[in-house]
Amino acid sequence: MRFAVDSVMRGEMGYKKAADSFKVPQSTIERKVKLAKQQAGRPTAADVQAVSDNLNLVQSLGPIKTVFSVEEENLVRHPQLALRKPEATSAARAAAFRPNKVNVGKFFDLLTRVVEKNGFTPEKIYNYDETGVTIVPKHRSKILSLKGRKQVGVLTSAERGKTITIEVCFNAAGTYMAPTFIFPRVRANNQLMNDCPPGATAEYHPSGWMQSEI
Repeated sequence: MRFAVDSVMRGEMGYKKAADSFKVPQSTIERKVKLAKQQAGRPTAADVQAVSDNLNLVQSLGPIKTVFSVEEENLVRHPQLALRKPEATSAARAAAFRPNKVNVGKFFDLLTRVVEKNGFTPEKIYNYDETGVTIVPKHRSKILSLKGRKQVGVLTSAERGKTITIEVCFNAAGTYMAPTFIFPRVRANNQLMNDCPPGATAEYHPSGWMQSEI
């Protein structure tokens, strides 16, 4: 029976095969395997003692300063340090432009040749980026309601929001272009641009995302 249970626990056999191989009842194997799995999840006496020993050790050490509790102290002692929220960067991008002299040198050599060849000045060098804005915000401000009301609604344009892409572009001299809105629809609708920033333009595509032709 012990060999049958061990074979099932290790995944080498199923219940029926173990019962046939070791000539023992299948129902008994199932019951003992279930019991073994339950006991495997219970802490042993050694586990309980280890937790108790660790707790006694922590209490004997007294208050301990963690990394987070000395955060402000470290920033004061090291003014060259600052806390920053990391930006998601793909592994491919990081590998292609990892901080080594060869890759960085090639990039700036190519950039210099392109700028000099075309006579680009700061006001002619543009960078653009896009962001998505949902028409139904995920987070809403709390409101006051009478006690006893379990559900309080708020009117939105739809149950689930669609994402609108907004394209922002500016040059190296610090001048911004008016934003471009990409709406998830086929036909143009001038009402969508009501109260938009002056000079803003609109494009339309079923996906609502930036496209090469746009």
